[in-house]
Amino acid sequence: MEVGLEDDNRVFPKSNKAHDILNALLAYVQEGGVKILIDSKVDRVVKKDNLISKIILSNGKEILADKFIFACGGKSYPNSGSSGEVFDWLKFLGHTIIDLKPALSQIFVKENVETIEGLSFSNIQILAKNENFKSSKSRGGLIFTKKGLSGPAVLNLSRELTGKNKNLEIVLDFFPDKNKEELKIEIKNILNNNKNFNIKNTLALLVTKRLSDFLLDKIAIDKNRKSASLSGSEVENVVNILKSTHFTFIKVGDFSEAMISCGGVSLKEVDNKTMASKIISNLYLAGETLDLDGPTGGYNLQIAWTTGYLAGSSCF
Repeated sequence: MEVGLEDDNRVFPKSNKAHDILNALLAYVQEGGVKILIDSKVDRVVKKDNLISKIILSNGKEILADKFIFACGGKSYPNSGSSGEVFDWLKFLGHTIIDLKPALSQIFVKENVETIEGLSFSNIQILAKNENFKSSKSRGGLIFTKKGLSGPAVLNLSRELTGKNKNLEIVLDFFPDKNKEELKIEIKNILNNNKNFNIKNTLALLVTKRLSDFLLDKIAIDKNRKSASLSGSEVENVVNILKSTHFTFIKVGDFSEAMISCGGVSLKEVDNKTMASKIISNLYLAGETLDLDGPTGGYNLQIAWTTGYLAGSSCF
């Protein structure tokens, strides 16, 4: 599999096909003589003293081993099999489970954003706030979805908003590298250079036509007015909406939409050098089974690879 390095040092297959990664992983485990059992749902885990003695499958077959690794994921993408049943087994074995929450998911908002669905921006600042919540912010890429917001900046912020008060406000700054005065000067220059254009077309020179229409509607400025007709206070309103577009938070997408889940086995109960359980002597834990997660950008994959490698290496 050929790989390519992107500008931000992230590595992807040159084909941009996830299937190529799957094939590479399958080739690796087959080379190592790993036996893969499919359609083999675990029915229960059997414990004797502080050891797992065996695992019984739903078809009645038993798996006996000296050591066991649980790398069953969290609760995100349940259709893939990561339904969270592993945490029931781990509770039975004596482990403490930190509450699980969906993370790296889209944010749903009350306002109708269907007219700007699909619009994307590479450098947006997003802020979540209300009077009872310490404001949190994130910066990076954003894309409007049918019912809300997604993209790297939104996904990272979502980790902090799951289960939070529904009175939260989401505030977007479309020009985080410019203060209001700098943006006002730029807008005035554009208006002066396009006096006979409709304001929707002039503003579109900054933010695309669909977003221009959407924002002008929010501040009740007739899109078809000539640029030259805007008053000083209306120019201020344009500046303010570009620097501070408000949306009403509804919720973060649930486990079926989230890329990862937060929570899992308490890290206090795991040896971080070997990933061995401190509760069950022949158990090792890896990946999202642990209460360990990071922002978007490959960090969670790295957690999976690193903890999996440590767990596997420590079993020999």
